[in-house]
Amino acid sequence: RRTDPRGIGIPAPGAAVRLAATQAGTELWVRSPAVAPAYRLPDGTSRPVADARGWFHTGDAGRMLDPDDPAAGLVLGGRLVENFKLATGTWVPAAKVRAAVLDALRPLARHVVLAAPNAPYLSALVFVDPATARALAGPDAPDPLASEAVAAFVRRALDRLAGAAGGSSRTVRAAALLRTPPDPAAGEITDKGYVNAARVRGQRRAAVEAIYGGAPCPDAAVVRLPAPPQSST
Repeated sequence: RRTDPRGIGIPAPGAAVRLAATQAGTELWVRSPAVAPAYRLPDGTSRPVADARGWFHTGDAGRMLDPDDPAAGLVLGGRLVENFKLATGTWVPAAKVRAAVLDALRPLARHVVLAAPNAPYLSALVFVDPATARALAGPDAPDPLASEAVAAFVRRALDRLAGAAGGSSRTVRAAALLRTPPDPAAGEITDKGYVNAARVRGQRRAAVEAIYGGAPCPDAAVVRLPAPPQSST
């Protein structure tokens, strides 16, 4: 069989995998002699890794590459621990949506963080590339992020995504373009080099509030899609 590049293959001999339905999505569980029995905590105590039946809950979303062919293997779908609910109770598949927004906003966007849990609709905090913003806005623009050219670029990207999204959990209706890069000293960048979404939302709370009707934030320029039409009664 030819290996599909989207998949991670099948479990190694002696290992078992379970696709467990959880509130946040389908989670990949693993049971194997290779799974360490416990975490060693800083205080010298330990914490079991697996549940009472020996399953390690990985926190990763997973699915079968081909439901009719188990030998085709598994596919990972991002970290479920990053997922959150909107005010409607709808779960947002954060990894998938963030990747789609980042791809749609390139080369303007360097990093994207989705906002915000328990909000009425989905939005994004966008760390921008200053050179791209300047190129889009033109050399005479006093504030590239506040320029109509940059706003139009973002609206077109979000509008394309909204047309293909398939529901409120995947439709980003607004973006806050941030004027300052992620700050490692504030914990916005982890030791592993990736953006800490929860920390960014906390540190950039004023930008999040500006998206949802709060006071304007000096550190961000907010771009919104037009409100969807209201259904008649």
